[in-house]
Amino acid sequence: MKKYENKIYLLKIDTPDCRLYKIGSTKGSVNERIKSLQTGCPYEIRIVEVYDTKHGQTIERTLHNRYNHFKTYGEWFSLSILEEVGFLQTCQKLEECNNILEKNKL
Repeated sequence: MKKYENKIYLLKIDTPDCRLYKIGSTKGSVNERIKSLQTGCPYEIRIVEVYDTKHGQTIERTLHNRYNHFKTYGEWFSLSILEEVGFLQTCQKLEECNNILEKNKL
């Protein structure tokens, strides 16, 4: 797969009560993003998936809308294991759709 500057990431926190996921995008390092988020967070933040894309903000916004009913706070979601496992495939499908729209300028 071609490497793009934009990355969509899925981060995870396991708390004693639940699993929380953060969906975001960055042009920088996902590890640096974790460092900034980790400040003040009592639980370890781990990378679940990273997807390279040329449509970072568009895909991030679409994912936030798609998972809105799982939203707990800000960009944090209480996803099921099915959403976690299917995250990369969902990103790939959204990338394909955006490529088609871009090609056809719709």
